[in-house]
Formats: sequence, structure tokens, C-alpha cells
Amino acid sequence: MNPWALVKDRGIKRVLIQLQDRLGPDAVMLSQRRADVPEAVTLCSPSVPGLGAFLFTYGQAEGRYGVHLAYPFPDPAIPASIEDLTATRLLDLLTLHFADIADPVLDPSRAPGERIS
Repeated sequence: MNPWALVKDRGIKRVLIQLQDRLGPDAVMLSQRRADVPEAVTLCSPSVPGLGAFLFTYGQAEGRYGVHLAYPFPDPAIPASIEDLTATRLLDLLTLHFADIADPVLDPSRAPGERIS
């Protein structure tokens, strides 16, 4: 994905570039869903069907974002839609949402603060 080539809002492009920096260039794919809307983008996981996120800036204050998270097996206890997010908070959410659970940094079997060798 080349965020610079997209006809998207500057804030959306910035988030996509930073997300690639965090997760790598192939961690997410762009969906064609809402591809014609400059203030929104739909991302999906190339390896986990049903895992995705719809990011948008429309209806948000300047510099704020909204996101709808999609899960392969939705859980009503997990909020699927969050608005009024800063770019930093959105990136943190997307990093956790799309990160590989096998990543030792995110390994739930590790105790908090446990050193990774």
C-alpha cells in the first residue's frame, strides 16, 4: 500500500504511513469498500479473514478520528465503534488490533514487565 498515492484526507494518509512504520508495509491491506470517500478508508488483515477497521475523519473535530473495528468473531463486550480519537490513540488501537498475537511484545502469557530475550 502506498498511502501517498491515495486520494485521501491528509490525516488519513498520515495515520496509514505511521501504521506502516509500526506494523510493516504488508500488515494491512486496503479494501475497496468506501474507496471513493476521501475522509475514510477500510483496512483489512491479509491473514485473518474478518479482521478489519474502518477509519474516518468526517463528523470529527479537527485532528480527531473515528474507527469501527471488525472482528472475525464479534464480542458484544468489546466496543466496535470509537470516536473522537487523537492520532496517537488511534494508532495504538490499530497496532493492537492488527498486531500478530505471536509477537512476543504482545504475548499474553508473559507477565507484565517480563523481559523479552
